[in-house]
Amino acid sequence: MSAHPSDANRKSLSIVASIVVIVLLAVSLTYYALERPGPEATPSPSTSGEAVPVVGAQTLPNAATKEKAALLNCTGPEEAFINEGGIYSQLGYPIVVGNSHSPTGPLSPGTFYLVYPAGDGIAIGDLVLPMISFCQALSKAISSLGIDSANYTLAKVILNDGEAYPGGGAGDPTWTFFFAQVYQGYWIDGGMDGYYFSATATVNPVKGSVNDLAENSFILRSAPRNFTLNFNSTQALENVRHTTKMDEGPSLVANGTLSSIDLRLGTVWQVYQGSYPSIQPVNDSTSAEQLRLLWIITTNAPNYVGYFVVDAETGQVVEAEGESTLPCGGAPNCGTTTTTEYLTNVFLTPYYDQTSGLRVPSEFLEVNGSSFGLSGNFSVEIPHVIVMAPGSSGSIGLNVTGEGMSCSTSYCPSSQFQVAPSIGPFHPGVSVSFSDPVISLKMGATVNDTMLISVSPTAAEGTYIVLLDNKLYSSPDAGYGGYFILSIWNGLGQWPPLAVGNP
Repeated sequence: MSAHPSDANRKSLSIVASIVVIVLLAVSLTYYALERPGPEATPSPSTSGEAVPVVGAQTLPNAATKEKAALLNCTGPEEAFINEGGIYSQLGYPIVVGNSHSPTGPLSPGTFYLVYPAGDGIAIGDLVLPMISFCQALSKAISSLGIDSANYTLAKVILNDGEAYPGGGAGDPTWTFFFAQVYQGYWIDGGMDGYYFSATATVNPVKGSVNDLAENSFILRSAPRNFTLNFNSTQALENVRHTTKMDEGPSLVANGTLSSIDLRLGTVWQVYQGSYPSIQPVNDSTSAEQLRLLWIITTNAPNYVGYFVVDAETGQVVEAEGESTLPCGGAPNCGTTTTTEYLTNVFLTPYYDQTSGLRVPSEFLEVNGSSFGLSGNFSVEIPHVIVMAPGSSGSIGLNVTGEGMSCSTSYCPSSQFQVAPSIGPFHPGVSVSFSDPVISLKMGATVNDTMLISVSPTAAEGTYIVLLDNKLYSSPDAGYGGYFILSIWNGLGQWPPLAVGNP
């Protein structure tokens, strides 16, 4: 499938996602794909009979859902921009994206204190820094843009935490707000920054500053037009499933796994001598008569991704395209015959809810801000510290996860590898072993193991970071795969704090 020249940049930018098939979409498909920024409900049109499948990329685990609800619980004027309910809420909007590496949760705004500057560092906990609240930051974004809740709604938020390194250097946290322009209760495809929002602003929650303002608002020409949602998302998906003619690509993608589904107001243009249509963002020259209410649906099938557009008023499948996800579309002699069978990485993560003979409380560490370029003292919360008294032993669950393999043929994902978890040289008097010292692991799979820890009666009290190795059983080389924090402490007096600095 050839990329539509007018859409190529928008579509590739909007398909930034966290799963492999969406990464592939970002390379080859078009702008309405999985991670696409998402809207929320402003005055919501009627959704009678609506049965909206909640899409994976827009769905949060229960704990994160609660965090999201608490974050969006604003009571000031900004509350009008985050109205809950209606069809866009059912679709999972507003989307809130947090830092997945946060020790205390992806939606916990904060700044990481990284104790190991080498490489990406280890985020041991959140710095407790004075910063404005989420609602205050949202209010600053709204006022700086000069937008109102009658025409705009909050669509997406990206919470980027700052990073601080001992020995100097700190990056400011930035919270980026995206807003969708609303017309007749539906969201307009604004086409901004490769997405389809109409306004965005970035707020520094520590300094309170606002920058990167961008707005693509406009007034539609000609008389207003009312839209009717005659086909709900389930019906639109069924129409895709029964597609008999593809504009491009194989018909098997029509029955592929649903990746995303969204509802937008956009325009439809014929391109390439009318060979297939193209969905275009709304701009200053767009008239109300040119708008169409569209379901945008993406799917994935073995070695293919699909992109579909369904008119929500007529049920017509406006666009139906599919594309191979193989290198060069599976063309001969283009990297499709070379097989490299190895795990790119193995992650070892303690399962803190599965313990025996030890405690895993949270602890606080006071650090001097001068070590990372700030003034004053700051408190770092370490959410999980394994505490064991001298002369004790215990166990904790360990999740061993294999990351994707560099591989271009279909049988590679089933290849198994043997991983031997271990630790490097460690504190005298402490020994660590594993119930299953050699683990068979598939690409993308997670296997459970148990880590056994024993502390001698003579071991000195202290708190340490223990690095976990992930060496492949057939290889002499070990790689860093995870860590845990261990306190040797009898529980009396003050907790022995972690030594701040390089290992």
